[in-house]
Amino acid sequence: MEILSNIILFAIIAVSIVLIVAIVMLPPKSQGMGSAIGGQDTTLFGQKKSHGFTAVLERTVKWSAAIFMVGAFVYNVVLKFV
Repeated sequence: MEILSNIILFAIIAVSIVLIVAIVMLPPKSQGMGSAIGGQDTTLFGQKKSHGFTAVLERTVKWSAAIFMVGAFVYNVVLKFV
């Protein structure tokens, strides 16, 4: 069980690094207060649809966050049985 907990811990650390890098690389969603007055090219709910590299980064953030949460839960369950 100790080997399993070490593997899960390594995976959590690796996924957290991927998550941090992906979040830092995402472009900002808004341009600040100036865009509120001047207007901006947006869609129905005020957000543009992502294409290309931004879309890949957004999917990476979503998947790595989900894997991180599940991994942290599984790691906690594994530690209970050790």
